[in-house]
Amino acid sequence: VSIFLGFIITQQFYLHKRVAQVSKPEETNTLGLEVANLIETNSKLAKEAVNLKDEKDKLTRGLIDRQTASQTVAENTLKYKMIAGTIDVYGPGVTLYFSSHLEQTQLVDLLNALRNIGAEAISINGIRITPNFGFSATTFSSPYTILVIGEPGLLENALTRRGGILDLITVRAQVQKQDKMLIKAVKS
Repeated sequence: VSIFLGFIITQQFYLHKRVAQVSKPEETNTLGLEVANLIETNSKLAKEAVNLKDEKDKLTRGLIDRQTASQTVAENTLKYKMIAGTIDVYGPGVTLYFSSHLEQTQLVDLLNALRNIGAEAISINGIRITPNFGFSATTFSSPYTILVIGEPGLLENALTRRGGILDLITVRAQVQKQDKMLIKAVKS
């Protein structure tokens, strides 16, 4: 009987604790509300994280686009300065030596062909040739030394091959590839 009574008393003690938990619904509701608030806060934070990631991606693309645009502007500025002759140009190319006199039409044809081949810069007897440079039959005299910066193999082949520009303008010239050469800027 005493064991049975001890068991009932113990059960009543645990039952009393459970009844107390159930009889205090405000604590249970409070925990439920806190859990609901945490779930809602987590959801808002997840949405904010997605929005921030999208904004970061947009800003990164904008920065890359701005950097690309700046790089393109810088490259174009350099190219136009080279064309205008306002900066020195360094690089590989070819040197042409003519000992005989060239007519103005031969010189114009040669210059146009060199530009079409891809010459970056050209000088004749130390004078930089630019798009706005005008010359007459008396501007240059023989012998001629023409420096051309561009891809040496391509330039040499286009100049010296059968049917090339030297063959077309019917002049003989010595053509030498150069690893590094300098064509000075036009003096202001």
